[in-house]
Amino acid sequence: MAQIKILFIQYDKTIRLPAGTLLSEACRQAGLPMDLLCGGGGICGKCRVLLQQQDRLESVLACQTRVMEDLTVVMPEGKLEKPENQFLTEGDGSWEKGRRLFVPALRKKSVHKADIKRSLASSTVEAIEQIITQDDVPVSHFEVPWRQMKQLDEMISNPETEKFTLILNQGKVMGMQEGDTTSRFYGAAVDIGTTSLVMYLYDLFRGEQVAVYSGKNPQCAWGADVISRILHAEVDKEGARELQLAVTRGINSMIEEAAESFPAIRTDLWQLVMGGNSAMHHLLLGFNPKELGQKPFRTLSRHQIETSGKELGLCAPEQTRVVFLPLLGGFVGADITAVLLSIKEDYRQRLIIDLGTNGEIALGSGTKYRVASTACGPALEGAGLACGMRATAGAIESVDMKKGQVKVGVIGGGKASGICGSGVVDLVAELLRKGILEASGRMLDRDTFVHQNPYSPLAERLVTIGDANAFMIAFPEESHREEGVYLTQKDLRQIQMAKSAIYTGCFMLMEKAGISKEDLDEILLAGAFGNYIHIGNAQQIGMIPCFEGVAARSVGNAAGTGLQQVLLDCREEKCGEELAKQALHIELAEDPSFQEQFMKHLEFGMRK
Repeated sequence: MAQIKILFIQYDKTIRLPAGTLLSEACRQAGLPMDLLCGGGGICGKCRVLLQQQDRLESVLACQTRVMEDLTVVMPEGKLEKPENQFLTEGDGSWEKGRRLFVPALRKKSVHKADIKRSLASSTVEAIEQIITQDDVPVSHFEVPWRQMKQLDEMISNPETEKFTLILNQGKVMGMQEGDTTSRFYGAAVDIGTTSLVMYLYDLFRGEQVAVYSGKNPQCAWGADVISRILHAEVDKEGARELQLAVTRGINSMIEEAAESFPAIRTDLWQLVMGGNSAMHHLLLGFNPKELGQKPFRTLSRHQIETSGKELGLCAPEQTRVVFLPLLGGFVGADITAVLLSIKEDYRQRLIIDLGTNGEIALGSGTKYRVASTACGPALEGAGLACGMRATAGAIESVDMKKGQVKVGVIGGGKASGICGSGVVDLVAELLRKGILEASGRMLDRDTFVHQNPYSPLAERLVTIGDANAFMIAFPEESHREEGVYLTQKDLRQIQMAKSAIYTGCFMLMEKAGISKEDLDEILLAGAFGNYIHIGNAQQIGMIPCFEGVAARSVGNAAGTGLQQVLLDCREEKCGEELAKQALHIELAEDPSFQEQFMKHLEFGMRK
C-alpha cells in the first residue's frame, strides 16, 4: 500500500502512513492525539484541523478525514500548547486528620549472614524465619518460592555478601537484594479515571507520601466515554491491545517522571494499588470488554486481581506487586470500592454519587451497600454540547448572574474557549432563577423574555443560532471563538436527560432499599465533577436530591484516598473484598419502571 507523507508544520514533524489512514490516527501516531470527545463520530467538532493546500486552508474533522495524498496539517490555535487540565488529586482531608494507619502488605527485612550461622535451625530457610519473626514483621506462614530460593543460595554462597534484604508480602518472599536496602522502599496508589490518571507515591519505609503525579488518560484519543472505547475494542481487532498499551503508557509516564526525583523507584517500587471503573479495569488488565458493553453488562470477575509489573509492562521491577481492587458489579467499579473504603464505618445511612459520563451510585452504611450505575451521557463533561469542553484551560467553570450582569470564571484566566460541566450546572441554575429557562426545559426567546422583563440587560444575550434559541455566555470579543460561547436549546435537552438519569438513579436505589429521605443521614459527591460543581446549583436544577435536614457535601477524590489507605494498611484489602462480597448490584436499565421515573424527573427544579 502506498505511503503518504504528512507534515505537521508547526512542530516541523513529518510521518509516513499507509494511504487511507484516518487523520486523527495520524495525529495520534505523530504524538499529537486529538481530544475525541464523541469517540470519532464526527459530532463534537473538537478534532477540527486545517489542511494547507497550495494557497488556501481547508477546515476538516480529523476523525472523518482519510489521508489519500501528501499533505500539510496546521493545528488551530489552542491545540498547540499542552492544556492545563484540572485534575483532582485530593480527598476531603478527613483521612489525613488522624485516621491513617501504617500496616503495609509489603515489608523489607535485612538479614545478617552471621545471624544465620549462629542459628540452631536445621535449614537456612528456617533460620531466616526465626530471625525475622523475632522482630516486628508479622509472619503467619513463611514461604520462599523456588526463584527466590535460587537467589538465596547465591547470596549464602557468596563470601562477599555479609547481609541481604528480603522483600516480604506477608510471609512470602517476593524479592531479595544484596546489602541492607530497607530504607529504599516505595509504593504507589494509582487512580485510573476515564479522563485522568493520578499516582500517589509513598516512601513505604517511613509511611509518608513523597509526591503526587497526574496526567491525561491517553485512551482519550479513542473517545471521551467508556462506551466509545469498548466499541473500539470490539470493532478493531487490535483495539483492546491499543487501549491497554495506551493506559500503560500513561502510567509509565508518571513513573518515569517520579524517577527523575526519586531514582530509587527504578529498582525499589514494589507495590502498586490500582482502582478505576469497570471499563478501565478490563482495558488495563487486557480483558475483552465486550460483555461489559451489552446487556446484562457483565464483568469478567468482581474479585481483586493481583499481578506483577512485568505482566502489565510497567516501568517497575518485574516482581512489583500490582493489585486492582474488586469491582462491585456492572459498571460500578473499583473506584467506588475505593470511595467506600475512604468513608468512616459509623453506620450512618449515606447516598454516595460519583458524577460523570456513567454516574455510579451507592446507598447504605458500614460494609453493606446497594449500588447502581446510570448512563448520563457525556454532556456534563463537555461532549455533545455546542460549546462544551473538558475542564481544561479556557473552559468556563463557573457562572454567576447579578444585576443583569454575567460573571464567568475561566480555568487559567483569560478568554473563554468553551464551557465545562461545573459551568453548565451554574448556568442552568441561573437561567432557572432569572426566568429564562422554564421547568420544562424550554428556553424563552428574546421577545418573550423582554415582554416579561422589559429592563433586563440579559435580553441581549438571548440569540438565535440556526433556528434555535440560545443564550450567549461569552460574546465573541470575550472568547476565542468567532461566534462566542453559548448554550443552545438542544444543549439543554442533553443536560436535562443527564440530570434526570442521575436523580432517577438515586430515587430508584432509595426506593428499592426501602430508605426514605427521613432515614438518610448524608449525601456525598465523589470525583472531580462532584468536587467542582456548586452543590446548591446541582440541587437547584434537580440533578441531586435536596432533603430537609440532610447535608450534602463533596468528598473530593475519595477514590484516591481509598487507594492510598489500601497501600498503607493491608487490612483494607480484606475490607474491599468484604464490600464487594456484600454489595448488591441493581441493574436499573432492566427495571420496567426506570423509563417512567426518568420521564417524571426530566423537569428542571429543586426536588425535595
